[in-house]
Amino acid sequence: GTAAAVAGNTQCPLCTAGRYSSIQGATACWPCDVGSFSNSGAVNCTLCLKGTYQNQTGQSQCSNCSTGFYAPTQGLQQCIGCQSGRFANITGMSVCSPCGIGRFSVSLSALSGIAACSSCNPGVPLIHIYMLLLWFVSGFWFFAPHFYFHAQRYLFIYLFIL
Repeated sequence: GTAAAVAGNTQCPLCTAGRYSSIQGATACWPCDVGSFSNSGAVNCTLCLKGTYQNQTGQSQCSNCSTGFYAPTQGLQQCIGCQSGRFANITGMSVCSPCGIGRFSVSLSALSGIAACSSCNPGVPLIHIYMLLLWFVSGFWFFAPHFYFHAQRYLFIYLFIL
């Protein structure tokens, strides 16, 4: 990982961290792509490990995924939000953990993370909560108005129990 941009050097300077050069006699070092990093003097860039990401070029390190997010493969430029029924309560996770018995989580998109699961309320079947979220969040009620009526009834019962 060296390059000399001017003639007359007595030695080739090392590429700075975040840049690399794999060609002998190179006149420049190139920045690492997103999803990778390098130390000074690198011949190649290294992919970010599972649980980490890098969304900028030319970087010297990768960042841990935040709580609620994970990176299941190497070389990602952004972390993925935990899906419904799972959570990531520490940084740098490569997988999300499943919610335990009597607990649940709901994700509205891959961009929203889940750092913790919630406890199910006594007397409210978990399936009703998921059905309500499905009907209201996805707009399913628009295509099946008779289901929307039932969802309203369940929502009223659920709110009454609380």
